[in-house]
Amino acid sequence: MPPPVTFMETIDHLGGVLALVGAILALGVAYILLVNFALPRGRIAQAERVNKLRRAAQGAKDKPRRFVD
Repeated sequence: MPPPVTFMETIDHLGGVLALVGAILALGVAYILLVNFALPRGRIAQAERVNKLRRAAQGAKDKPRRFVD
């Protein structure tokens, strides 16, 4: 049976504590950028598309219909 591997041995094998801190910081910055910039822009664009479709549908309801005999 192989000897048990500790958490610190795994961290050292993957690049040390500095690499772990760097990865955590990189993920944190990516999360902040995503939440503050990428997602709101997508929601605003989606809301504009929905409003445009609603206005088009409302405009079609208000138009008088001409029936052809």
